[in-house]
Amino acid sequence: MFSISFGNISKILNCLLYIFKNIMTLSIHKLHSKFKACFIYKLEYTFVSNYHTFRKHVFTVLFFFILLILGIYGTTKVKDGLDLTDVVPKGTTEYSFLETQSKYFGFYNIYLVTKGGFDYPNNQNLLYEYHRAFQSVGNIIKREDGSMPTFWLSQFRQWLQGLQKEN
Repeated sequence: MFSISFGNISKILNCLLYIFKNIMTLSIHKLHSKFKACFIYKLEYTFVSNYHTFRKHVFTVLFFFILLILGIYGTTKVKDGLDLTDVVPKGTTEYSFLETQSKYFGFYNIYLVTKGGFDYPNNQNLLYEYHRAFQSVGNIIKREDGSMPTFWLSQFRQWLQGLQKEN
């Protein structure tokens, strides 16, 4: 915690030696004054040598608590981006639980993606057929009337037709 140099040790040993000699000669008055001086020296030395260390410890503890509070606050703001089955190692009971949960209770958003140079203007009927084919799939959440949610292509056509009517 603090370092003691050879000079400090020799001063302390001289004080103790002086106290021991005065105890033997029963010089109480001299003993009291020297003991008081040694005690005050020891307190001053301890305070001066440990004050900076004490300040560092207080700063370190405060810094730790500030980081801890910021860390706890930050964990409440994290948005989960990975599926848990991507993180948990396969072959563990946790993975089996997550796999069973997703098998029987999972809901997934479905995105249909066209790749390459798909010709949208000439293949609109194909896209509508593709979208209608999903109505026959049983495990897709549909509207109350049994139809699929609105398709982006139909919304885009309605928007374009609205623009044409305005002009």
